[in-house]
Amino acid sequence: MRDLPGYWDWAPGMRNEAERGPACSGALMHIWLTEGGQRYHSSWTTTDAEVTSRILEDLPDALLDNGERDPKHGFLIQYEDETRIDADGNPVSWYLVMSTPDRFFWQRLDRIGVSTRNPTMVRCPDPN
Repeated sequence: MRDLPGYWDWAPGMRNEAERGPACSGALMHIWLTEGGQRYHSSWTTTDAEVTSRILEDLPDALLDNGERDPKHGFLIQYEDETRIDADGNPVSWYLVMSTPDRFFWQRLDRIGVSTRNPTMVRCPDPN
């Protein structure tokens, strides 16, 4: 997941551009990893609120187009202090899936095969 840290926004067409402006022009999600890549952190650039989670597991290896295996294209997290509850009464867990080094999406673990994933996020330039 060496490609994940950075600034992210909803992909064009996945957001209300009329309200929020073009991608990478407003509030951005800042993501960083600590503890040797085993702890996820994120916050929006317009707030001091931070969410964090231990990385619970890596996604299974993916077979790349060139035939090589990619062992680190996503992971499972469960936010500390998560308030959303799944149908079994457990706090929801999320897969972060990187489709390319500059794109990822979230998928709730309890909704795989039942509902669509969240909209794609795209990498943005560092605003600083």
